Amino acid sequence: LAMCKRLGLNPQQWVQVTVEDGPALSTPTMRVGDLFALEIDLATQQEDGNLPLLKRLVELARFSDDESEESKAELARLEMTTERMMDAGDLAKIEAEKAKEDEERKDKLSGGLDQVGGLGGMGMDEGVKGIAEAMKHSSGRAAARRPSSSSVMSIDAEHNAKDNIVEAPSEALVREEGKKKAIATITEHYVTVPDLLEQFPVTASKLSLADCIETLPRLKPRHYSIASSSEMYPRKLQLSVGKLTITHKSTGNSRKGVCSHFLARTTTDVGGLAETTDPACGTVFCAKATNFVRLGLSRSTFRLPQDYKAPVIMIGPGTGIAPMLGFLQAREKAKADGAELGPCMVFFGCRAENDFLHSKRMRNWADTGVITDLQLAFSRLPDRPKEYVQHVVARRRDAVWEILSDPSCHYYICGDSQMAEDVFDELKATAKQAGGLDHLGGVEFFRKMKKERRFQSDTWGVKKAENLKKMAEKKYNQGEEWLKNFEEEKKEGIGQ
Repeated sequence: LAMCKRLGLNPQQWVQVTVEDGPALSTPTMRVGDLFALEIDLATQQEDGNLPLLKRLVELARFSDDESEESKAELARLEMTTERMMDAGDLAKIEAEKAKEDEERKDKLSGGLDQVGGLGGMGMDEGVKGIAEAMKHSSGRAAARRPSSSSVMSIDAEHNAKDNIVEAPSEALVREEGKKKAIATITEHYVTVPDLLEQFPVTASKLSLADCIETLPRLKPRHYSIASSSEMYPRKLQLSVGKLTITHKSTGNSRKGVCSHFLARTTTDVGGLAETTDPACGTVFCAKATNFVRLGLSRSTFRLPQDYKAPVIMIGPGTGIAPMLGFLQAREKAKADGAELGPCMVFFGCRAENDFLHSKRMRNWADTGVITDLQLAFSRLPDRPKEYVQHVVARRRDAVWEILSDPSCHYYICGDSQMAEDVFDELKATAKQAGGLDHLGGVEFFRKMKKERRFQSDTWGVKKAENLKKMAEKKYNQGEEWLKNFEEEKKEGIGQ
Protein backbone atom coordinates (compact mmCIF):
# COMPACT_ATOMS: atom_id res chain seq x y z
CA LEU A 1 0.00 0.00 0.00
CA ALA A 2 2.85 2.39 0.79
CA MET A 3 4.38 1.76 -2.63
CA CYS A 4 1.06 2.30 -4.41
CA LYS A 5 0.52 5.53 -2.47
CA ARG A 6 4.00 6.78 -3.33
CA LEU A 7 3.44 6.13 -7.07
CA GLY A 8 -0.17 7.25 -7.11
CA LEU A 9 -1.45 3.79 -8.16
CA ASN A 10 -4.69 2.05 -7.22
CA PRO A 11 -3.82 -1.24 -5.45
CA GLN A 12 -7.13 -2.79 -6.61
CA GLN A 13 -6.48 -2.06 -10.28
CA TRP A 14 -5.96 -5.12 -12.49
CA VAL A 15 -2.99 -5.04 -14.88
CA GLN A 16 -1.57 -7.36 -17.49
CA VAL A 17 2.22 -7.61 -17.45
CA THR A 18 4.51 -9.12 -20.07
CA VAL A 19 8.21 -9.34 -19.15
CA GLU A 20 10.41 -9.36 -22.24
CA ASP A 21 13.79 -9.57 -20.51
CA GLY A 22 14.03 -11.52 -17.27
CA PRO A 23 11.98 -14.11 -15.38
CA ALA A 24 8.26 -14.01 -16.04
CA LEU A 25 5.75 -13.27 -13.30
CA SER A 26 3.85 -16.17 -11.77
CA THR A 27 0.73 -14.95 -13.54
CA PRO A 28 0.52 -12.23 -16.24
CA THR A 29 -2.69 -10.71 -14.86
CA MET A 30 -2.99 -9.52 -11.28
CA ARG A 31 -3.88 -6.58 -9.09
CA VAL A 32 -1.25 -3.88 -8.59
CA GLY A 33 -1.29 -4.43 -4.82
CA ASP A 34 -0.68 -8.19 -5.26
CA LEU A 35 2.14 -7.45 -7.69
CA PHE A 36 4.02 -5.41 -5.08
CA ALA A 37 3.12 -7.79 -2.22
CA LEU A 38 3.90 -11.13 -3.89
CA GLU A 39 6.31 -10.50 -6.76
CA ILE A 40 8.61 -7.54 -6.02
CA ASP A 41 11.08 -7.20 -3.14
CA LEU A 42 10.46 -3.78 -1.59
CA ALA A 43 13.26 -4.00 0.97
CA THR A 44 16.32 -1.92 0.09
CA GLN A 45 18.97 -4.29 -1.19
CA GLN A 46 22.18 -4.94 0.71
CA GLU A 47 23.82 -6.23 -2.48
CA ASP A 48 23.61 -3.02 -4.52
CA GLY A 49 21.70 -0.43 -2.48
CA ASN A 50 19.01 -0.38 -5.21
CA LEU A 51 21.44 1.30 -7.61
CA PRO A 52 19.38 0.39 -10.74
CA LEU A 53 16.36 2.18 -9.26
CA LEU A 54 18.45 5.22 -8.33
CA LYS A 55 19.90 5.38 -11.85
CA ARG A 56 16.39 5.31 -13.31
CA LEU A 57 15.34 8.15 -10.99
CA VAL A 58 18.35 10.18 -12.18
CA GLU A 59 17.27 9.67 -15.79
CA LEU A 60 13.70 10.75 -15.03
CA ALA A 61 14.92 13.86 -13.18
CA ARG A 62 17.38 14.88 -15.91
CA PHE A 63 14.83 14.67 -18.73
CA SER A 64 11.94 16.13 -16.75
CA ASP A 65 10.12 19.23 -17.94
CA ASP A 66 9.77 20.33 -14.32
CA GLU A 67 11.99 23.40 -13.82
CA SER A 68 11.04 23.98 -10.20
CA GLU A 69 13.69 24.51 -7.54
CA GLU A 70 12.48 21.38 -5.73
CA SER A 71 12.98 19.29 -8.85
CA LYS A 72 16.48 20.69 -9.39
CA ALA A 73 17.38 20.05 -5.75
CA GLU A 74 16.19 16.44 -6.05
CA LEU A 75 18.28 15.92 -9.18
CA ALA A 76 21.37 17.22 -7.38
CA ARG A 77 20.79 14.89 -4.42
CA LEU A 78 20.07 11.91 -6.67
CA GLU A 79 23.23 12.48 -8.70
CA MET A 80 25.32 12.85 -5.56
CA THR A 81 23.85 9.67 -3.99
CA THR A 82 24.25 7.62 -7.17
CA GLU A 83 27.75 8.84 -7.97
CA ARG A 84 28.84 8.23 -4.39
CA MET A 85 27.75 4.58 -4.65
CA MET A 86 29.29 4.11 -8.10
CA ASP A 87 32.57 5.77 -7.10
CA ALA A 88 32.74 4.23 -3.62
CA GLY A 89 35.36 1.70 -4.72
CA ASP A 90 37.55 4.37 -6.33
CA LEU A 91 37.30 6.68 -3.29
CA ALA A 92 38.22 3.83 -0.97
CA LYS A 93 41.18 2.97 -3.21
CA ILE A 94 42.43 6.58 -3.03
CA GLU A 95 42.15 6.54 0.76
CA ALA A 96 44.05 3.25 0.93
CA GLU A 97 46.82 4.59 -1.33
CA LYS A 98 47.11 7.68 0.87
CA ALA A 99 47.40 5.46 3.97
CA LYS A 100 50.07 3.41 2.21
CA GLU A 101 52.05 6.56 1.39
CA ASP A 102 51.87 7.61 5.04
CA GLU A 103 53.26 4.24 6.09
CA GLU A 104 56.11 4.54 3.58
CA ARG A 105 56.98 7.98 4.97
CA LYS A 106 57.04 6.52 8.46
CA ASP A 107 59.40 3.81 7.19
CA LYS A 108 61.70 6.50 5.80
CA LEU A 109 61.65 8.26 9.15
CA SER A 110 62.47 5.04 10.91
CA GLY A 111 65.32 4.42 8.46
CA GLY A 112 66.74 7.90 9.10
CA LEU A 113 66.71 7.28 12.84
CA ASP A 114 68.38 3.90 12.42
CA GLN A 115 71.17 5.58 10.47
CA VAL A 116 71.67 8.08 13.29
CA GLY A 117 71.54 5.29 15.84
CA GLY A 118 74.48 3.58 14.11
CA LEU A 119 76.59 6.71 13.43
CA GLY A 120 79.92 5.04 12.98
CA GLY A 121 81.95 7.39 10.76
CA MET A 122 78.97 9.69 10.02
CA GLY A 123 79.11 13.14 11.49
CA MET A 124 76.42 14.37 13.85
CA ASP A 125 75.40 17.13 11.44
CA GLU A 126 74.75 14.62 8.67
CA GLY A 127 72.68 12.44 10.99
CA VAL A 128 70.47 15.30 12.14
CA LYS A 129 70.12 16.42 8.54
CA GLY A 130 68.84 12.93 7.66
CA ILE A 131 66.21 13.13 10.42
CA ALA A 132 65.08 16.57 9.29
CA GLU A 133 64.74 15.35 5.70
CA ALA A 134 62.67 12.34 6.82
CA MET A 135 60.46 14.51 9.03
CA LYS A 136 59.81 16.82 6.11
CA HIS A 137 57.84 14.01 4.42
CA SER A 138 56.24 12.56 7.52
CA SER A 139 53.16 13.30 9.58
CA GLY A 140 54.74 11.57 12.57
CA ARG A 141 56.61 13.28 15.46
CA ALA A 142 60.22 12.59 16.35
CA ALA A 143 62.65 13.80 18.98
CA ALA A 144 66.35 12.99 19.40
CA ARG A 145 68.27 13.23 22.61
CA ARG A 146 71.91 14.30 22.84
CA PRO A 147 73.87 11.26 21.66
CA SER A 148 75.65 9.13 24.18
CA SER A 149 79.06 7.68 23.39
CA SER A 150 77.40 4.81 21.51
CA SER A 151 74.00 5.79 20.10
CA VAL A 152 71.22 8.30 19.52
CA MET A 153 67.76 7.24 20.77
CA SER A 154 64.35 8.27 19.37
CA ILE A 155 61.47 8.96 21.73
CA ASP A 156 58.33 8.58 19.59
CA ALA A 157 59.11 8.17 15.94
CA GLU A 158 60.65 4.73 15.87
CA HIS A 159 57.88 3.18 17.98
CA ASN A 160 55.17 4.93 16.00
CA ALA A 161 56.62 3.79 12.71
CA LYS A 162 56.88 0.16 13.80
CA ASP A 163 53.69 -0.15 15.87
CA ASN A 164 51.41 1.44 13.28
CA ILE A 165 52.52 -0.63 10.30
CA VAL A 166 49.60 -2.57 8.85
CA GLU A 167 49.51 -4.84 5.87
CA ALA A 168 48.02 -3.01 2.90
CA PRO A 169 44.77 -4.66 1.78
CA SER A 170 44.34 -5.76 -1.80
CA GLU A 171 42.79 -3.32 -4.28
CA ALA A 172 39.76 -5.58 -4.75
CA LEU A 173 39.17 -5.79 -1.00
CA VAL A 174 39.48 -2.02 -0.62
CA ARG A 175 36.95 -1.41 -3.38
CA GLU A 176 34.57 -3.96 -1.89
CA GLU A 177 34.74 -2.37 1.57
CA GLY A 178 34.11 1.06 0.10
CA LYS A 179 31.11 -0.25 -1.78
CA LYS A 180 29.69 -1.90 1.35
CA LYS A 181 29.92 1.33 3.34
CA ALA A 182 28.12 3.31 0.62
CA ILE A 183 25.36 0.68 0.38
CA ALA A 184 25.01 0.57 4.18
CA THR A 185 24.25 4.29 4.13
CA ILE A 186 21.21 3.55 1.96
CA THR A 187 19.98 0.39 3.67
CA GLU A 188 20.31 1.70 7.23
CA HIS A 189 18.60 5.03 6.59
CA TYR A 190 15.92 3.76 4.17
CA VAL A 191 14.94 0.18 5.02
CA THR A 192 12.23 -0.03 2.32
CA VAL A 193 11.91 1.27 -1.24
CA PRO A 194 8.94 3.53 -0.27
CA ASP A 195 11.19 5.07 2.42
CA LEU A 196 13.83 5.74 -0.23
CA LEU A 197 11.34 7.21 -2.71
CA GLU A 198 9.96 9.47 0.00
CA GLN A 199 13.22 11.45 -0.16
CA PHE A 200 12.56 12.25 -3.84
CA PRO A 201 8.78 12.83 -4.06
CA VAL A 202 8.78 14.92 -7.26
CA THR A 203 10.86 12.43 -9.25
CA ALA A 204 9.20 9.36 -7.70
CA SER A 205 5.81 10.56 -8.93
CA LYS A 206 7.09 10.09 -12.49
CA LEU A 207 8.13 6.47 -11.82
CA SER A 208 5.94 3.99 -13.69
CA LEU A 209 4.90 0.45 -12.82
CA ALA A 210 7.06 -0.78 -15.70
CA ASP A 211 10.07 1.04 -14.21
CA CYS A 212 9.53 -0.76 -10.91
CA ILE A 213 9.30 -4.20 -12.55
CA GLU A 214 12.45 -3.48 -14.54
CA THR A 215 14.65 -2.05 -11.76
CA LEU A 216 13.46 -3.75 -8.56
CA PRO A 217 14.48 -7.36 -7.73
CA ARG A 218 11.96 -10.19 -7.61
CA LEU A 219 10.88 -11.48 -4.25
CA LYS A 220 12.77 -14.70 -3.51
CA PRO A 221 10.98 -17.63 -1.88
CA ARG A 222 11.55 -18.17 1.83
CA HIS A 223 12.16 -21.75 2.93
CA TYR A 224 10.60 -23.06 6.14
CA SER A 225 10.66 -26.53 7.63
CA ILE A 226 7.22 -28.10 7.87
CA ALA A 227 6.26 -28.36 11.53
CA SER A 228 3.58 -31.03 11.18
CA SER A 229 3.22 -34.69 10.25
CA SER A 230 1.28 -35.82 7.20
CA GLU A 231 0.44 -39.00 9.14
CA MET A 232 -1.41 -36.98 11.77
CA TYR A 233 -2.61 -34.08 9.59
CA PRO A 234 -2.87 -35.37 5.99
CA ARG A 235 -4.75 -32.27 4.74
CA LYS A 236 -3.06 -29.59 6.85
CA LEU A 237 0.35 -27.97 6.97
CA GLN A 238 1.78 -26.24 10.03
CA LEU A 239 4.73 -23.84 10.28
CA SER A 240 6.71 -22.47 13.20
CA VAL A 241 7.94 -19.02 12.17
CA GLY A 242 9.74 -16.38 14.20
CA LYS A 243 8.95 -12.74 13.31
CA LEU A 244 12.32 -11.28 12.39
CA THR A 245 13.10 -7.63 13.19
CA ILE A 246 16.61 -6.17 12.95
CA THR A 247 17.35 -2.71 14.39
CA HIS A 248 20.27 -0.78 12.91
CA LYS A 249 22.44 0.59 15.71
CA SER A 250 23.58 3.65 13.78
CA THR A 251 20.09 4.92 12.89
CA GLY A 252 17.65 3.07 15.14
CA ASN A 253 15.61 2.10 12.08
CA SER A 254 14.04 -1.34 12.15
CA ARG A 255 14.18 -3.75 9.21
CA LYS A 256 11.34 -6.27 9.35
CA GLY A 257 11.55 -9.75 7.89
CA VAL A 258 9.58 -9.65 4.65
CA CYS A 259 7.98 -13.09 4.78
CA SER A 260 7.61 -13.54 8.54
CA HIS A 261 5.75 -10.24 8.93
CA PHE A 262 3.67 -10.95 5.81
CA LEU A 263 2.57 -14.27 7.30
CA ALA A 264 1.75 -12.53 10.58
CA ARG A 265 -0.45 -10.04 8.72
CA THR A 266 -2.41 -12.85 7.05
CA THR A 267 -3.92 -14.00 10.35
CA THR A 268 -7.28 -13.02 11.77
CA ASP A 269 -5.95 -12.82 15.31
CA VAL A 270 -2.27 -11.88 15.31
CA GLY A 271 -1.16 -13.00 18.74
CA GLY A 272 -4.71 -14.10 19.53
CA LEU A 273 -5.67 -17.24 21.41
CA ALA A 274 -8.02 -20.02 20.43
CA GLU A 275 -9.02 -23.44 21.75
CA THR A 276 -7.67 -26.39 19.78
CA THR A 277 -9.22 -29.84 19.47
CA ASP A 278 -5.97 -31.38 20.68
CA PRO A 279 -6.17 -31.79 24.51
CA ALA A 280 -2.39 -31.81 24.67
CA CYS A 281 -2.24 -28.25 23.34
CA GLY A 282 -5.14 -26.54 25.12
CA THR A 283 -5.25 -22.82 24.42
CA VAL A 284 -2.64 -21.76 21.87
CA PHE A 285 -2.04 -19.13 19.25
CA CYS A 286 -4.35 -19.80 16.32
CA ALA A 287 -3.44 -18.45 12.87
CA LYS A 288 -6.15 -18.50 10.22
CA ALA A 289 -5.09 -17.27 6.80
CA THR A 290 -7.28 -14.51 5.38
CA ASN A 291 -5.02 -13.44 2.51
CA PHE A 292 -3.64 -15.41 -0.40
CA VAL A 293 -0.33 -17.14 0.40
CA ARG A 294 1.65 -18.72 -2.41
CA LEU A 295 3.25 -22.02 -1.37
CA GLY A 296 5.54 -24.56 -2.92
CA LEU A 297 6.64 -27.91 -1.50
CA SER A 298 10.06 -29.48 -1.97
CA ARG A 299 11.18 -32.98 -1.09
CA SER A 300 13.71 -33.50 1.67
CA THR A 301 15.82 -36.35 3.02
CA PHE A 302 15.34 -34.92 6.51
CA ARG A 303 12.95 -37.60 7.79
CA LEU A 304 12.46 -40.20 10.50
CA PRO A 305 13.68 -43.78 10.07
CA GLN A 306 11.00 -46.20 8.86
CA ASP A 307 11.52 -48.30 11.97
CA TYR A 308 10.09 -46.38 14.94
CA LYS A 309 12.10 -48.58 17.31
CA ALA A 310 15.34 -46.95 16.11
CA PRO A 311 16.68 -44.54 18.76
CA VAL A 312 16.75 -40.85 17.79
CA ILE A 313 18.37 -37.68 19.09
CA MET A 314 16.76 -34.35 18.12
CA ILE A 315 18.31 -30.92 18.74
CA GLY A 316 16.34 -27.82 17.78
CA PRO A 317 16.57 -24.58 19.76
CA GLY A 318 14.04 -21.82 19.01
CA THR A 319 12.20 -22.23 15.71
CA GLY A 320 14.71 -24.97 14.91
CA ILE A 321 12.23 -27.23 16.70
CA ALA A 322 9.92 -27.00 13.65
CA PRO A 323 10.83 -30.24 11.81
CA MET A 324 11.11 -32.06 15.14
CA LEU A 325 7.45 -31.24 15.84
CA GLY A 326 6.49 -33.14 12.70
CA PHE A 327 8.67 -36.07 13.78
CA LEU A 328 7.13 -36.12 17.24
CA GLN A 329 3.60 -35.96 15.83
CA ALA A 330 4.47 -38.95 13.63
CA ARG A 331 5.73 -40.86 16.70
CA GLU A 332 2.56 -39.94 18.61
CA LYS A 333 0.39 -41.23 15.76
CA ALA A 334 2.46 -44.44 15.47
CA LYS A 335 2.18 -45.02 19.22
CA ALA A 336 -1.59 -44.54 19.07
CA ASP A 337 -1.70 -47.12 16.26
CA GLY A 338 0.13 -49.64 18.43
CA ALA A 339 3.71 -49.28 17.21
CA GLU A 340 6.62 -49.76 19.60
CA LEU A 341 8.75 -46.64 19.99
CA GLY A 342 12.49 -46.54 20.58
CA PRO A 343 14.34 -44.01 22.79
CA CYS A 344 13.92 -40.35 21.82
CA MET A 345 16.15 -37.68 23.32
CA VAL A 346 15.13 -34.07 22.57
CA PHE A 347 17.16 -30.93 23.29
CA PHE A 348 15.37 -27.58 23.13
CA GLY A 349 16.79 -24.16 23.93
CA CYS A 350 15.35 -20.68 24.33
CA ARG A 351 15.79 -17.54 26.42
CA ALA A 352 13.31 -18.25 29.22
CA GLU A 353 10.18 -20.24 30.05
CA ASN A 354 7.89 -17.79 28.24
CA ASP A 355 9.85 -18.46 25.02
CA PHE A 356 9.39 -22.22 25.31
CA LEU A 357 7.54 -22.94 22.06
CA HIS A 358 4.82 -25.61 22.28
CA SER A 359 5.78 -26.22 25.91
CA LYS A 360 2.51 -27.89 26.91
CA ARG A 361 2.59 -30.29 23.98
CA MET A 362 6.30 -31.06 24.45
CA ARG A 363 5.85 -31.85 28.13
CA ASN A 364 2.81 -33.97 27.31
CA TRP A 365 4.91 -35.95 24.84
CA ALA A 366 7.53 -36.43 27.57
CA ASP A 367 4.85 -37.70 29.98
CA THR A 368 3.37 -40.16 27.46
CA GLY A 369 6.66 -41.65 26.22
CA VAL A 370 6.74 -40.06 22.77
CA ILE A 371 9.82 -38.25 24.13
CA THR A 372 11.80 -40.40 26.53
CA ASP A 373 14.30 -37.71 27.61
CA LEU A 374 13.46 -33.97 27.27
CA GLN A 375 16.39 -31.63 27.96
CA LEU A 376 15.92 -27.85 28.17
CA ALA A 377 18.47 -25.03 27.99
CA PHE A 378 17.51 -21.51 29.09
CA SER A 379 19.93 -18.72 28.28
CA ARG A 380 18.32 -15.75 30.06
CA LEU A 381 17.12 -16.94 33.44
CA PRO A 382 17.71 -14.44 36.28
CA ASP A 383 20.66 -15.14 38.57
CA ARG A 384 21.75 -18.11 36.46
CA PRO A 385 24.55 -18.40 33.91
CA LYS A 386 23.64 -18.62 30.23
CA GLU A 387 23.09 -22.17 29.10
CA TYR A 388 22.74 -23.34 25.50
CA VAL A 389 21.95 -26.73 24.03
CA GLN A 390 25.64 -27.55 23.53
CA HIS A 391 26.20 -27.07 27.26
CA VAL A 392 23.42 -29.52 28.09
CA VAL A 393 24.87 -32.03 25.62
CA ALA A 394 28.21 -31.72 27.44
CA ARG A 395 26.52 -32.18 30.81
CA ARG A 396 24.66 -35.29 29.61
CA ARG A 397 27.54 -36.99 27.78
CA ASP A 398 26.95 -40.51 29.13
CA ALA A 399 23.23 -40.49 28.33
CA VAL A 400 23.90 -39.02 24.86
CA TRP A 401 26.54 -41.64 24.08
CA GLU A 402 24.29 -44.47 25.23
CA ILE A 403 21.84 -43.57 22.46
CA LEU A 404 24.31 -42.21 19.89
CA SER A 405 26.48 -45.34 19.97
CA ASP A 406 23.56 -47.55 18.91
CA PRO A 407 24.23 -48.66 15.29
CA SER A 408 20.66 -47.72 14.33
CA CYS A 409 20.61 -44.30 16.03
CA HIS A 410 19.52 -41.31 13.94
CA TYR A 411 20.69 -37.79 14.82
CA TYR A 412 18.87 -34.61 13.73
CA ILE A 413 19.73 -30.97 14.31
CA CYS A 414 18.00 -27.84 13.05
CA GLY A 415 18.84 -24.17 13.59
CA ASP A 416 21.71 -21.72 13.28
CA SER A 417 24.83 -23.16 11.63
CA GLN A 418 27.14 -21.84 14.36
CA MET A 419 25.03 -23.58 17.01
CA ALA A 420 25.22 -26.81 14.99
CA GLU A 421 29.03 -26.52 14.86
CA ASP A 422 29.22 -25.99 18.62
CA VAL A 423 26.98 -29.00 19.27
CA PHE A 424 29.07 -31.15 16.93
CA ASP A 425 32.20 -30.16 18.86
CA GLU A 426 30.53 -31.49 22.01
CA LEU A 427 29.49 -34.69 20.23
CA LYS A 428 33.10 -35.30 19.20
CA ALA A 429 34.18 -34.69 22.79
CA THR A 430 31.45 -37.10 23.94
CA ALA A 431 32.70 -39.81 21.57
CA LYS A 432 36.16 -39.38 23.06
CA GLN A 433 35.32 -38.98 26.75
CA ALA A 434 32.23 -41.20 27.12
CA GLY A 435 32.87 -43.54 24.21
CA GLY A 436 36.62 -43.96 24.61
CA LEU A 437 37.31 -43.28 20.91
CA ASP A 438 40.55 -41.68 19.85
CA HIS A 439 40.50 -38.79 17.36
CA LEU A 440 40.63 -40.92 14.21
CA GLY A 441 38.06 -43.29 15.66
CA GLY A 442 35.68 -40.39 16.31
CA VAL A 443 36.14 -39.07 12.77
CA GLU A 444 35.32 -42.49 11.34
CA PHE A 445 32.32 -42.90 13.66
CA PHE A 446 30.58 -39.73 12.47
CA ARG A 447 31.65 -40.29 8.87
CA LYS A 448 29.88 -43.65 8.96
CA MET A 449 26.71 -42.06 10.41
CA LYS A 450 26.66 -39.45 7.64
CA LYS A 451 27.30 -42.03 4.94
CA GLU A 452 24.35 -44.09 6.20
CA ARG A 453 22.22 -40.91 6.38
CA ARG A 454 21.77 -41.26 10.12
CA PHE A 455 23.37 -37.84 10.79
CA GLN A 456 21.22 -35.08 9.28
CA SER A 457 21.15 -31.31 9.67
CA ASP A 458 18.88 -28.52 8.53
CA THR A 459 20.75 -25.29 9.26
CA TRP A 460 20.91 -21.73 8.03
CA GLY A 461 23.98 -19.56 7.63
CA VAL A 462 25.50 -16.82 9.75
CA LYS A 463 24.16 -13.30 9.25
CA LYS A 464 27.08 -11.00 9.89
CA ALA A 465 30.43 -10.63 8.17
CA GLU A 466 32.28 -10.58 11.49
CA ASN A 467 30.73 -13.97 12.31
CA LEU A 468 32.12 -15.34 9.05
CA LYS A 469 35.57 -14.20 10.13
CA LYS A 470 35.16 -15.87 13.51
CA MET A 471 33.95 -19.06 11.85
CA ALA A 472 36.92 -19.10 9.46
CA GLU A 473 39.29 -18.62 12.40
CA LYS A 474 37.56 -21.42 14.28
CA LYS A 475 37.87 -23.76 11.28
CA TYR A 476 41.57 -22.96 11.06
CA ASN A 477 42.07 -23.69 14.75
CA GLN A 478 40.12 -26.92 14.39
CA GLY A 479 42.44 -27.93 11.54
CA GLU A 480 45.49 -27.23 13.68
CA GLU A 481 44.01 -29.26 16.54
CA TRP A 482 43.19 -32.14 14.19
CA LEU A 483 46.75 -32.16 12.83
CA LYS A 484 48.16 -32.07 16.36
CA ASN A 485 46.01 -35.03 17.44
CA PHE A 486 46.94 -36.93 14.28
CA GLU A 487 50.67 -36.43 14.86
CA GLU A 488 50.39 -37.47 18.52
CA GLU A 489 48.45 -40.63 17.66
CA LYS A 490 50.92 -41.40 14.87
CA LYS A 491 53.83 -41.16 17.36
CA GLU A 492 52.02 -43.37 19.88
CA GLY A 493 51.41 -45.95 17.15
CA ILE A 494 55.12 -46.00 16.23
CA GLY A 495 56.11 -46.28 19.89
CA GLN A 496 53.92 -49.33 20.35
